[in-house]
Amino acid sequence: KSDNRQSEYMKKVFLHNKRWKFFTHHQNDFGLSINHMINYKNIIFATLLTWSYLTATAQNSIDSIFAYVPSEILPMIEKNERLDLLDLYNSQMEAKTENIFGSTATMLMKSPTQVLLQLTSVSKWQLKMLKTGKDTIYSCIHSIETAGGQSHLSFYDQNWKKIENVALPSPEKEEFINRQQITDETNDSIASRLYLTHIQATWVGDNTQDILKLELIIDSHNTSEKNLKKHLRPLFFIWEQGTFIERQVQTEPSSSTSAI
Repeated sequence: KSDNRQSEYMKKVFLHNKRWKFFTHHQNDFGLSINHMINYKNIIFATLLTWSYLTATAQNSIDSIFAYVPSEILPMIEKNERLDLLDLYNSQMEAKTENIFGSTATMLMKSPTQVLLQLTSVSKWQLKMLKTGKDTIYSCIHSIETAGGQSHLSFYDQNWKKIENVALPSPEKEEFINRQQITDETNDSIASRLYLTHIQATWVGDNTQDILKLELIIDSHNTSEKNLKKHLRPLFFIWEQGTFIERQVQTEPSSSTSAI
């Protein structure tokens, strides 16, 4: 009986140990499974976060913004033609396409913050991203380059709703005269002939500063007025948080845009 009791006891101990090992073994497996699940979740979360960031970045890129400019703001070039321009330019090829009139439109320059187009032989269009605090707005300039033409400057929020309260520079034409190189008599003579000119606006400068360049455009077909150009100077205005500040410069700011 003693031997039988001892045998039963040993059997119980053996079964107990076996069950314990089974439990601890699967407990470890369960723990590993939990860890794997946590790791998978972290990977999925990081992937989604990265994808969201890349998607948001792509949507805020100058290429995407240009491609989706509303047709009422840029009616001359349709979306497919804009995409063609971007593909050609980004491939470092001559970026030309047809506008809605069947003539040639060319992408002249592109940088991370702006696009410049030759819409027709006598007109240009420029898109510029501008900072106003934490927000970004868009500026569009449509310039007619014929005699009597001018630049139309407009601003939009990120939903392409027009912003009406931007105070634009409005210099008098006499301010474009370079008075350091002329006499008072010559100044009066030049001022009396400025009615034949018009003001053209262009965004210039690198990506560290947003600078609006204003200059008087002379009728190139009028020989007598072409001599005016050497007596005129451009005016520059820095965009700082929604306000234009005039800047005196000796040389024109270099542009960060590149031309093909």
